[in-house]
Amino acid sequence: MYWATITFRSDGSSDLKDALREWSDHIRDAHPKIREVRCYQFNAGTSVVWQEGFDDFHDYQELIEQEDDECELVMSKVFVHAIPGTRAGQIWTDGI
Repeated sequence: MYWATITFRSDGSSDLKDALREWSDHIRDAHPKIREVRCYQFNAGTSVVWQEGFDDFHDYQELIEQEDDECELVMSKVFVHAIPGTRAGQIWTDGI
């Protein structure tokens, strides 16, 4: 499985957890080809790793092309908490 992975530092706001949960719910409901969503917070909640798991790059490309106003809204609720210049994205794969 592949993982679209976004990392960023956050302001540590208590609102961030709700925003991350809303983003996860949106992906589960609107993007069924994304098999799994993972999210980790560390450094007292100020560092975030977000992962969307998929089997085929075409599935992930389809998600990117499908982004609509609802996607933009839920993502903006997350990234309002991101420290500027700290957001990075990569595609990871399972190591074993």
